[in-house]
Amino acid sequence: LRLVQEENTNLTFGTGLFYEHEQWQHPMNETVVIARLVKSNNYLSIRQKMTENIDFNSIIYFQTGYDQTISRFRNRVSLDANLNTRITKKLAWQTTFAIAYEDRPIVPVTPLIFRITNGISYSF
Repeated sequence: LRLVQEENTNLTFGTGLFYEHEQWQHPMNETVVIARLVKSNNYLSIRQKMTENIDFNSIIYFQTGYDQTISRFRNRVSLDANLNTRITKKLAWQTTFAIAYEDRPIVPVTPLIFRITNGISYSF
């Protein structure tokens, strides 16, 4: 669903269902834990041309599903954001930020992870 579609800005919302099968090895006792869930997947995406040489795009997901083994919902929120700066017609600098949070991890692992990367891209 396009919420906003303008010359320099696009804002989109989407929703759907998916089946997730995860197999984890417990970090303490090495037992294998399997989770099977039907989940709702919801996202909000934005693309913004800020200047002639700079554009930004980002997508945030909220995924949730009821886990009968714990009688609770398991929720995941993740965000990917990119800032692209064109230096020349073929050369650009890109900064990417990604973060994900699991409110009830299947096994005891860090529930919040993030990554920041910088790089140069060259278009042929």
